[in-house]
Amino acid sequence: MRSRLDGNRSRRPLNRMRAIDLDPQQSARCATLLFYGVRVSGALLVVTYTLYACGLVEPLVPISVLSSNWSLPASRFMQSTSAPEGWDWVSVVAKGDYLNMLGIVLLGGTTIASVVTLAIGYLAARVWLQAGFSIALTLVLVVSFSGLIH
Repeated sequence: MRSRLDGNRSRRPLNRMRAIDLDPQQSARCATLLFYGVRVSGALLVVTYTLYACGLVEPLVPISVLSSNWSLPASRFMQSTSAPEGWDWVSVVAKGDYLNMLGIVLLGGTTIASVVTLAIGYLAARVWLQAGFSIALTLVLVVSFSGLIH
């Protein structure tokens, strides 16, 4: 019996990776979710910014105060303007300068939902490594969006 070291290689390929075939419906769900989620989020960002920029919604921090505090470090800016910290913006979401956060949250939520959709597809296809990466990425995104780590 000859070993591989003597120059005679077996005809079997050393690379045993298989193609990852997700269920086409699962892939289509993920793509559709991203397609519409990004567009709706973008439209919401444009609409909420337009409402703010045109003065149709009263801001929490008036533009005159904003411009005079713009060069301050973040901590001093927040003190000076009484700006909310972390997820406290939810309590002032009706204010013009925080209304655009809805579009940002929707965009982030779309990202999380699409990765969860991929994880479900990988689990169903029994592709454990990609499923594990998708689940880990979901956890990282959720923790980063939560504000638990500063």
